[in-house]
This record gives sequence, C-alpha cells and structure tokens, in this order.
Amino acid sequence: MNLNLQLNSTLCFSRHIQSFGISTLYSPIIYYTCLFWSLGLLIVLTKNEYF
Repeated sequence: MNLNLQLNSTLCFSRHIQSFGISTLYSPIIYYTCLFWSLGLLIVLTKNEYF
C-alpha cells in the first residue's frame, strides 16, 4: 500500500518531466497537481503514524 502510493507519485513527477517539453501551458497545472498530491500523501502517512 505504502509502496504503491510512492510509485504513483513518482510516476506523476516523471509524467510532468515528460510533458514539460511538449506543453509549457499545461506543465504548471501538472506540477501543482503533483505537488498537492505529494503534500496530501505526506499528511496521510503522518496521520497513520501518529493516530
């Protein structure tokens, strides 16, 4: 479960890197989506640890 979530966020970042050369308009949207996904993942992991 943990590993699967980390794999998904890694794929998200690699997708952002790939699309950067293709479209500069959509890459900030993808970047912030990945950023919020990573922050959400961090919150979920710390909540599971402390509660």
